[in-house]
Amino acid sequence: MPGHPSRGRSSRLGAAGDGDRRPAPDRRLVPLHDRGRRVSRPRWAVVVVNFRSSALLSENFGFTADLPADAVTVVVDNSADEAELRTLHRVADRRGWTIVTSAGNPGFGAAVNLGAATAFSLGCEALLLVNPDVRLDAGTAQALVGTCLDDVGAMAAPLIRDSTGAVTFRGSEVSMRDGRIRGLGPVVITADGPAPGVARLPAGSERWLTGACLAVHRDLFTRIGGFDPGYFMYWEDVDFSVRAARAGATLALRLDLEVVHDEGGTQRRPRAGRGKSGLYYFYNARNRLRFAARLVPRGQRRDWVLGTPAVSWEIYRRGGRRQLLQAPMSLVHLVRGAATGLLALAPRRVGRRSA
Repeated sequence: MPGHPSRGRSSRLGAAGDGDRRPAPDRRLVPLHDRGRRVSRPRWAVVVVNFRSSALLSENFGFTADLPADAVTVVVDNSADEAELRTLHRVADRRGWTIVTSAGNPGFGAAVNLGAATAFSLGCEALLLVNPDVRLDAGTAQALVGTCLDDVGAMAAPLIRDSTGAVTFRGSEVSMRDGRIRGLGPVVITADGPAPGVARLPAGSERWLTGACLAVHRDLFTRIGGFDPGYFMYWEDVDFSVRAARAGATLALRLDLEVVHDEGGTQRRPRAGRGKSGLYYFYNARNRLRFAARLVPRGQRRDWVLGTPAVSWEIYRRGGRRQLLQAPMSLVHLVRGAATGLLALAPRRVGRRSA
């Protein structure tokens, strides 16, 4: 996700400094441990990606005990940490969750795909993706999933507030002209366009729903190929939403349903003045341009390239004014991310065949 308040994920900070030189994820991801409760045929699953967040899961996911018997919880662990995994197993044993481990940390999208594959193998028809630092109740979870069970071409997200009560997500749009992200007022979009009486999408923009709390039907998820694992973190839900909408999906914002989410709950809190993590800057700058390379027609990418300095600086300013003095390497991460993204947009040269 592009640094929107509704989502926060953590990873190893060194990955940002190395850019795309992190080890490639092991594609042979397999379930390591399964102590989940068994039902004759689960109908839907809560899927959560864990990165050293077992304490948050223990605190926030008590609602899973109140879910109906046809719901299961699948936790995909990206921690690559034995102590964390032992703690996670203790929580899972009490709650009846299924644990799946990835090889190392392949990123959020790859982990969601692994959790989805596990849920579908159990017979689930729909998924509810939830961040570890999101707080919700069982009724809200059921209502979100119900949207997708009633309409297999739908995906649904709730209104999101932080712990102070302030609204942090009620729909967002991405400008296809320059890649800027903007929040929207209350909206519901269908395959036929905005519903009557709600704000219309700005010209040249496409709507997206946050992956912090998102329900999606199996048919839609598999039809569009799941999440793109190449983003690693940030912007993958923008990519997923746009691909789904272009495939004719309904993107529904359930204003009658609310959850609580405090930004960055799964991340280490930076010291005052040090801004956000290097990962945040690198992947937000890089993935904006990766998105353009994947989903913006070649003839429309010029403004994305020309706007990169200004948009990258806007991303950097989210960390506050003092970070340039107190954490100067953060700017290096930002520049490196933008440069890596620009390379993804560069035309591929085809060598001439030898005579």
